[in-house]
Amino acid sequence: MTNSIRDDFTQKIKDLLAKRAGHTCSRCKCPTSGPKEGNGAVNIGVAAHICAASAGGPRYDTTMTREQRKSIENGIWMCSTCSDIIDRNPEKYTVDALQELKIKSEQNAEKHLGVPKSQKNEYLFLALFYESNGNCLRCGNALALHKKGAVASCNCEIIYLTKIIGGTETDDNAILLCKDCIPFVPNMSIQERDDILNDKQRLAADMIILDEVSGIKIAKEIENVLREIDKVKNETELASVDITELIEIERKISELYLRSKINASMVRLFKTVNDICARLEQEIGFDTERFGRAMKYTLGTIESEIKERNDITDIQAFIEDVLVEKLYLRVGQKYKAACEIIVAYLIKRCDLFDENAKQS
Repeated sequence: MTNSIRDDFTQKIKDLLAKRAGHTCSRCKCPTSGPKEGNGAVNIGVAAHICAASAGGPRYDTTMTREQRKSIENGIWMCSTCSDIIDRNPEKYTVDALQELKIKSEQNAEKHLGVPKSQKNEYLFLALFYESNGNCLRCGNALALHKKGAVASCNCEIIYLTKIIGGTETDDNAILLCKDCIPFVPNMSIQERDDILNDKQRLAADMIILDEVSGIKIAKEIENVLREIDKVKNETELASVDITELIEIERKISELYLRSKINASMVRLFKTVNDICARLEQEIGFDTERFGRAMKYTLGTIESEIKERNDITDIQAFIEDVLVEKLYLRVGQKYKAACEIIVAYLIKRCDLFDENAKQS
């Protein structure tokens, strides 16, 4: 006769498993709790047994005691959908595989404890959005980004398409999917995952080629701006600036939107602008440091003008916009994109802003 007695978890164990996983499914990594209409809350998470709670269940272990079966060591936190999946596929979701999923989930929750989501995934989000040309890699629909503030999305998330259970999550298997496609991920076949990852690699390669082609044009425009600037040499009372080292943007810029924007430009173009400046120094005597000091003086003027203004929320982004506009006007309202890159270059070089930037 089959033993029908279940060794279920106590409520205390269930609550601990949920908290240790950060209220996130250990398999699909989706949140398992959230708001409900009114002031209520909804929970789709369950404390699943690694080794079944009763005889005849998936991965049941006859050597375990009742206390061991209902202990926290035998539990894993999952959404209800993933809990059904692991129980229907015990040959794939072995005890070892589930233990590894549990460890990784708890380690991930610990690593991200107290860290805003926008900061955790900020740069990866932008890179994936860029390489996918702003489209969902599964359905092809357009993705959306907020224009200002934290880099977040209203219709998509980062998903990792690992090929094995508990596989390592890397930038290579990270993609952006719209929220309509995310529910299909748990049941994707290996072939479907391979097809999407191949599309990701192909699109990334296409973007590199486009970068190389457009890079030729933007480099020429940057050179044209700097040549125009060299004709204007009447700035006075220029502030001194130390550019002996490159300060990481994270230490200088407190506003996430501006930080992301500058990093996105400088990852690809810092060396390009630097090389152009060096060549023009030899060719026409262009003084890069003097140009930096001139822009620093302009920055100081702008900062003094906005001290009393309460209507500016993103101060650094506002200043950057003004600096770009001033440079744009000085070269006859030409090459706006090149002006933006040059200002970003000066910020990275340390001519603009400093490492002790005021935190907003």
